[in-house]
Amino acid sequence: MTPRPGREVASHAVSVRRWSRTEAALVVVLLLLAALAWVLTSRLATADMRMGS
Repeated sequence: MTPRPGREVASHAVSVRRWSRTEAALVVVLLLLAALAWVLTSRLATADMRMGS
């Protein structure tokens, strides 16, 4: 059975776009900055900063 004109076949209905190099680099940079922020926050936190003290 052939599909009707103007209708997409189900296997082609979802198209996945690949990221450009710029987008991939931006994601990597943002993840590295977030990780750095977590490391700095944990290193700079003192024992006095515990909850409920």
